[in-house]
Amino acid sequence: MNNLSFAQNAVESALAFTMTLNKKDFKSFLPAQEGLTTEGQKISLGLSTYGLKLYYMLGEWENLNNEQKNEWVEYINSFQKNYKKLPKNSYVDKVVYDFYNNNTLRGLSKDYLKKILNIIPNLNYEIKDTQFKKAINAETKQAIATLDQVGRSSEKLFLPDISRSEDMKKYLDSLNWSKPWTSGAQYASLCVYSKVNEDSNKQLLVDYSNLLVNEETGSYYKETPNHPREIINGAMK
Repeated sequence: MNNLSFAQNAVESALAFTMTLNKKDFKSFLPAQEGLTTEGQKISLGLSTYGLKLYYMLGEWENLNNEQKNEWVEYINSFQKNYKKLPKNSYVDKVVYDFYNNNTLRGLSKDYLKKILNIIPNLNYEIKDTQFKKAINAETKQAIATLDQVGRSSEKLFLPDISRSEDMKKYLDSLNWSKPWTSGAQYASLCVYSKVNEDSNKQLLVDYSNLLVNEETGSYYKETPNHPREIINGAMK
């Protein structure tokens, strides 16, 4: 009965908690109620996108007037920027950009060590530049997908670096599919970009997922992950 009661009140509870994180302007949110770092207090894009997705899922989006809806969409689209090393019209939060591009001596030393270790077979440590591009890719994917979910679109067409089928296949093969949580997120982003670019690689992506699917778990991987969370979150992606 307790579980049933929780399920019945889940929507109201989730909406109430979401409201406590709102910055009182209906489109900006904090990641938590307390214990925030300086970056956590300032970060904006990912939380606004997540907030919009929650509003839509919980039915609150329809309670906003058209002016508020348009303002929220325009706010998310205001993050479309052009930076070197990033695809054209990516969604970039300046706080995230500055965090990954703060080249301290310690950070540069760690990157140098990772590059040395990566010479050893079977080692593949992600350097900071790779982590940065994946972070921007994740936020861009979420922004485009969430806007599409509420019937809106990007102000400018996002142009992914990977669009040719041969490049996409090579990229997918390069991902570590024993960790489908992360690799699945990258795959999901390619699906979103394919859709907004006239389903340019839809069949390739479907065929690739069919090669990865495990019938017992319903998840997608080449080698069985070490932790059940990888299997669950891989399937979610």
